[in-house]
Formats: sequence, C-alpha cells, structure tokens
Amino acid sequence: MAKLAERDQITEAEEHCFYMTQHVATLPYRAPELLFVMPEHSTAVDIWATGCIFAEMILRRELFPGRSVSGQIKIVVATMGTPPEKFIELIACERTRRLLESFGETQAKEWREILKCKATSEAEDLMAHMARLDPLERITVERALSHPYFRGFKYPMNEKTCPFKVKMDMAAVESLSHEELNEFLASEVPTFV
Repeated sequence: MAKLAERDQITEAEEHCFYMTQHVATLPYRAPELLFVMPEHSTAVDIWATGCIFAEMILRRELFPGRSVSGQIKIVVATMGTPPEKFIELIACERTRRLLESFGETQAKEWREILKCKATSEAEDLMAHMARLDPLERITVERALSHPYFRGFKYPMNEKTCPFKVKMDMAAVESLSHEELNEFLASEVPTFV
C-alpha cells in the first residue's frame, strides 16, 4: 500500500510538472528544458523556439512535429542526440529521466542532414547555435542578430533595444480577468510603435 501511495504521489507531482510546462510554449517549439521538466528556464527558451521557426521556414514543415510530450522528447533526442549526463541530472521528473534512458545512446544528426541541404552554411551554423540542448550553450539574441547569416539584413541604425530588463509579476498577471488583460495590452501597444 505504501508503494502504491508513493507511486501516486510521484505521478501526481510529475503530472503537475508536465501541466506547468503545457502553457509555456506550443509543443513543436518547446525547448528541452521545458520538455524535460527542468527546474529553471530563461529567455533561452525563446531562442530555441525561434530556431524551430527558422528551420520550419527552411523545411516548409515543423522541425520537431511531436504530438505528445513523450513523442516530442523522442523526436528531439533522435535529432539532437542524447543529452549529456550533466544535463540529465538536472531533470526534475524521474519519469522523464526513465524515458530518456529508454532511447539508449543516440548521436546528434548534422544540420546539413536535418535541413536537407536546403540552407546556406551560415543558416546551418545559426541553427546549430540556436538549437543546443543545453540552454547555457545556446546563442543569445544579441549574438544571433550579429551572426553572419544576418549580414545582408542588418541595419543597426534602425534597431531599438529596450534600455532595461522587463520583469513581470506573473501572479498579478494571472489574477487579471480576460478583459483587464486585453485593456492592459492595448494600453501598452503604443509604447512599442
């Protein structure tokens, strides 16, 4: 009975972990740290998602077309290879670690192969820097915009950078009604035009 209760607690906790990540990003663009239910994530999740969209523009299809969390993890690992042990140790949910172990050791594919030779070497290199399993190894927004791929598109005089870091009180945001949130967003739009 104690074993069953323990199993139920783990399952409930893991379901809560998965539930919390469901609302952060759409499945095909969800970064590994969200898929693998890691305790922390940063703006690196946006770099991963942008990389997925960039690849989708090249391939004319989703890069990681999983239809469930476990299916998405399987596709990401089959493409990107088995995460390093130091990465796996940070995964909060035991079920996710077991799932990763069940795939065995998988080697990462080359971006030339992944993008089906439809991209320039600069595009392949940018993808290799945007879609790193380890978020600490992913390229930053500033470095991505300075990447050689964007050489012909970059006009520094027309670029604006926010002079401060934006911090949001998510508890306050979640307490807003749908109408209040719409009003707030509508009032903010003119600041960015």
